[in-house]
Amino acid sequence: MQLTISLDHSGDIISVDVPDSLCLEDFKAYLLAETGLEASVQVLKFNGRELVGNATLSELQIHDNDLLQLSKKQVADDTQISDRIEMIRKQFFADANAREQGHYDGTGIPVISILELPTG
Repeated sequence: MQLTISLDHSGDIISVDVPDSLCLEDFKAYLLAETGLEASVQVLKFNGRELVGNATLSELQIHDNDLLQLSKKQVADDTQISDRIEMIRKQFFADANAREQGHYDGTGIPVISILELPTG
């Protein structure tokens, strides 16, 4: 069957010809070969519903000439997380009141209660 895949991460549209008996895991492996997007980060949707599990395309009610949407899972990379931690650390040490009112654990490390993380 012929399927059209809209690639959200690049804006491209591709056409694929696959059997309706293909299971979802194998279909995602096929899409890896076509798009370079690892199966573990693929989010595949049909009619607004994320496809999960390992049913066949036919069992998922996907038919010839259907349109599927492929996007990439949003995962925070380690650099972004480290940058946010460093920003919070600098804010803490720049604020004399926070240091004076801070609580310390048994190792002398300040215990910081973060109520709201800055967004940027």
